[in-house]
Amino acid sequence: MTIEAIPLATAELRVAGVHNVGATPRGLRIIAEASEARFQGERFNAKQVGAAADWSVTRPDGVTEVDVRITLQTAFVSDALPGW
Repeated sequence: MTIEAIPLATAELRVAGVHNVGATPRGLRIIAEASEARFQGERFNAKQVGAAADWSVTRPDGVTEVDVRITLQTAFVSDALPGW
């Protein structure tokens, strides 16, 4: 069985600031704030609404965990929600 990966979109991000929190019990914490984000593709288009940030931690074993929080506005339209 062959699985073909099809790109969903291209992301463009503008970073507003990077904050090196430093060492924590879980590892090195870095917070990167995004001031603007856009996703463009044949199957998905969206833009950032409000604040967004990536709270990453690099663990002592060298693995980096990424936790991105972002609200996106899309052109999603559905007739399954009458009255909205």
